[in-house]
Formats: sequence, C-alpha cells, structure tokens
Amino acid sequence: MAIGIVNKKVLYVVPSWFTLYYPLRGQLAYLKSIGFDIDVACEDDPRSWEAAQREGVKLYPIRIDRYPSFFSDWSAFWKLYRLISANRYSIVNCCTKKGGMLSAMAGRLNGVPKIVYVNRGVETRSLGSTKQFIFSQFERVISLCAHRVLFISASNRQSFQKRSICSTKKMVLIGQGSSNGVDSTVYQKTEEILTKAKKLCSKYRIPEGSRILGYVGRLTYMKGIKELSEAWQIVRNEHPDTHLIVVSPPEVDLEIEDSVSKMKSDPMCHFVGFMTDPRPAYAAMDCLVFPSHGEGFPNAILEAGAMEVPCLGSRTLGVVDAIVHERTGILVESKNSLAIAQGMRRVLNDRETAKAWGRNARLRCISDFKPEKIWQGLADLYLLLASGNSWNSGEIYSGS
Repeated sequence: MAIGIVNKKVLYVVPSWFTLYYPLRGQLAYLKSIGFDIDVACEDDPRSWEAAQREGVKLYPIRIDRYPSFFSDWSAFWKLYRLISANRYSIVNCCTKKGGMLSAMAGRLNGVPKIVYVNRGVETRSLGSTKQFIFSQFERVISLCAHRVLFISASNRQSFQKRSICSTKKMVLIGQGSSNGVDSTVYQKTEEILTKAKKLCSKYRIPEGSRILGYVGRLTYMKGIKELSEAWQIVRNEHPDTHLIVVSPPEVDLEIEDSVSKMKSDPMCHFVGFMTDPRPAYAAMDCLVFPSHGEGFPNAILEAGAMEVPCLGSRTLGVVDAIVHERTGILVESKNSLAIAQGMRRVLNDRETAKAWGRNARLRCISDFKPEKIWQGLADLYLLLASGNSWNSGEIYSGS
C-alpha cells in the first residue's frame, strides 16, 4: 500500500506476558522491519523482556490486573496516561477488557489519533444474565472509545454485529482471521519432531501404533474440560487401548477439579504439563480434541492443523472459523459430552478419513494462515488509519 510519509509510532498494550511471548511472535519484528516504531506496555516478567528483545521493541513494564482493583487499576491508568503523553503515538493497539478500557481511555484523553481494540473473543452465553450484561457494557464502552475494532474471527465479528455492540463501520477482519496465523515451516512433521514424539510416547509408556487423542490448552471450565472428562470416560470404556495426552499448565479451575482428578486417575490419560514446544505432542496425536465453549480464534487448532492433525471441536464462536466441518476436522454440539464422545468414536474408527482431514488442515494453514498475511494486513490497516485516508465500512484486509 503506497501512502505518503506518516507517523508510524505504535503502542501495543498487552497485559499478559503470554500474549506477547506466543500469539504475537514475529508480528512486532515484522512491523519494525517495514518502518514502524513499536513500543509495548506489558507486565514486568522475565518472559516479557525476553519477548521484547526477540522482537526488537522497547518494553514499558506496566501491570494491569485481570480482576477489578481500584488502586491497581488507577495506577495502571496513570502509568499508561503518562506513557502515551510522553510519546507521540499515532496508534494505540490494545486488547482484553481491562487493558482495552484503560488504554482506550488514556489514549482518548491524550488525543491519540487512532485506537485499535483487538477483540480476542469471549463466550458469555454460559454466564448469568447479570454477568452477560456487564460484559456487553464493557465491550460497548471500549468499542465506543476505539476508532476500530479488530476481530480475529468472522464468527465473533458477526456476534458483535448481531448484538449491536458497536458500529459496523468500525469492524475489521484481516483475511480468514486468527491473531497471528501459523508458521507451517515450523509446525510440520520433520524426522526430528517425529523422533521426539516417539520419545514422548515412550516416556508415558504409550505403545507404538496406539490410537492417541490429545488436548492442548488451559484447564478451565470454559475450555470444556468437564465435557472432555465425561466424553473420555465413555470412549475409554469402548476403546480401552486408546490414550489421551493432555498438554496444559498445572493450574486448574476449582469448578473442574473433580473432572481433572478423574482423568488423572486413569492410567491411559497422560498429563504432560505445559510444553514450550508442543510439536512432539501434536505429532503423536491422531486427533486434537478441543471442546471449548468459545474462543477468539484457537491457536492450538491451527498448530495441530499445520502438523497434519485433524481437530474435533465444539460448534462455538471462534472454533467454527478454525475447523471446516468434515474437511479439516469435525464440529459437534457445544457442551454435549455425548456428542463429543461420538466424534471421538468416529475419528478412532476411521483413521484414514481422519488422516485425510489432517492433510487438508495443513493445506488450509499454508494457503490461508501464513503469518505474513496477517502482519501485512495489519500494516495496511495501520497505514490507512495513520494517513487519514478514506475507509470502507467493515473492510476485510487480505494482507496480500
């Protein structure tokens, strides 16, 4: 996109080190390489500093708590306000409810030309009516403060539109969605990765040639762990030689402790902990099971797909964008253990079809989810906003 000289100074407000370290990998470095001046406000964590050094950006340590806290929130707001005031940012990119709210308000008060709120998705339909109302009001206020709302999936964009959360003129989607795409040159079944997969199986005494299902993600209620546990018990009785690999941080939500305990007590269910490199686990799987109640756009499904692993997912926001039903995997009814178990049966009983879905998933990742497409689409959006050029309502940036 050829646009004249503009201010390319951008502030990313990223509350969690995890988002900076993983979902934004390579994005900031790419923007730097094409002339953008990028600063990041993130929590003071060694991994935040490591990611900032990797991307070649300047980090300002600012803590933004996940839950409401008057003194902590006021401190974060004041630090953001002073940071933005001291620098002539043309764009502030922010995410999460709390981070979005504080950043958008601080940016508006400082007269930042453009504020981009990245909606990473949230499923509220399982919450009570009061919480649903509160979440919706948060989204409305942030969207009102922001100049553009960037969605990482079409289904979440459609949900916002249906609920009239913000003007369609502000809504943006880049390509087919996702927060950062997936590098299919990294996520692929090389001999090295396959060797590591065999070692992983050997460590947990999984015989070669076994049927293996897998889960990658946090152990929370919203991730569908309760349904996963129930479905696993059903399938486990019918297919006693099947194994389940669980890749997750050790933290467990209190409301699903019993479900996790049941799974851990099963010798065929293997909790391998958090893996900085999950490729060996993906390579060992016949299918990734992802029963989440709702996502922005699940990175695990893209990573698995690039590794030629099909996915069984719930028909919910974000997940429906990541899986093409009966082409790259299978979609089943959300929060339905029996439906998940039936999907598992299908994969286990027809491994050739599952393998074909896995091959299709990799081809889709290569064609639709190259990180460079997302990065260039984002750069085009920033340049258009910074230059003040005309805007097409609801435009989708291809990144081409």
